Amino acid sequence: MLIASAGVLLLVVGLQAALDPARPFPAAALQLQQLKVPPESVLAVARVADVALAVVTFGLYVFLATLVREGRNWARVCCCLLITAALFFGIRDNLSQHVGAALLAGAGLGLLFLPRAGRYFAPRRSGPEPLR
Repeated sequence: MLIASAGVLLLVVGLQAALDPARPFPAAALQLQQLKVPPESVLAVARVADVALAVVTFGLYVFLATLVREGRNWARVCCCLLITAALFFGIRDNLSQHVGAALLAGAGLGLLFLPRAGRYFAPRRSGPEPLR
């Protein structure tokens, strides 16, 4: 649940950043302006890219949270990699909302590595139960 909550937080932050009317023009807008591309077009493309990235990130978090809930160990490992990358880039770029979302997801993921959760991710045997 905490992993999916981090995805929702990142979706809200991404949409808020994309729809911010005070957003500055991207650095590439100056170069493209020399090629007669209007800066407003560059800003519109950047906003669409931000929304797309926020939606894809949200979908990835919810997808992995669903698979973790089903007991898939590989999804738990993928969540570790995703959260580690989110923390790294959030700290590197000084994005406190992204760091907060990664810490929220990390708290949920930390609970999945407790000994009591190990049974949930234990390999399942296929086939009938042995007779006793």
